[in-house]
Amino acid sequence: MLALWFMGRDVEQRYGKREFLAIYLCGIVVAGLGWSLCESLLGSQSAVIGASGAIAAIVVLFALNFADRTVQFMFVIPMRAWVFGLIVVGMDAYQATKRSGNVAYTAHLAGAAFGAAYYFGHLQLAGWLTNAKNWLPNRSRPRLRVHEPDDPETPEDDLTQQVDDILRKIQEKGQDSLTKSERLLLERASREFQQKRK
Repeated sequence: MLALWFMGRDVEQRYGKREFLAIYLCGIVVAGLGWSLCESLLGSQSAVIGASGAIAAIVVLFALNFADRTVQFMFVIPMRAWVFGLIVVGMDAYQATKRSGNVAYTAHLAGAAFGAAYYFGHLQLAGWLTNAKNWLPNRSRPRLRVHEPDDPETPEDDLTQQVDDILRKIQEKGQDSLTKSERLLLERASREFQQKRK
């Protein structure tokens, strides 16, 4: 978590808050999936908890984006960020081969691989996640009904036509597409309809 605190701020400034959050959350998922795949291939049935794989992705992104920046390894030894990144990934790879202890080093490696893939692939996750809803099948919206007055020749014809047009717009473009005047008109029509029913 110290690595997230020290390096995450610079990565967040580089990519923006929304993109940073998307990187972090996707890093958790990718690291967990990578660890689960590795464990299932080895016949293990243990569980993984934590977000250290996402932090490994942030460390790799920091090392790639700020390669020549000096960092203090173990708060003592100064070195370039890219060297620090290599050491962290190397230590995780070494520990993953030993398969000892309760640390999911393969999750760290999967997170680090995700960070490298994000950097070299020039990915944009926040926009992709925002647009993902467009890939989902459209659910048909319920048809809206407009109250028709009993006498079609009444002066409310114009109001009814305007309400019809607004409801059609809601059905086609959604409620957020309404202007302030259209919302006020709907409220007025609703009040008048309620008064007629009394």
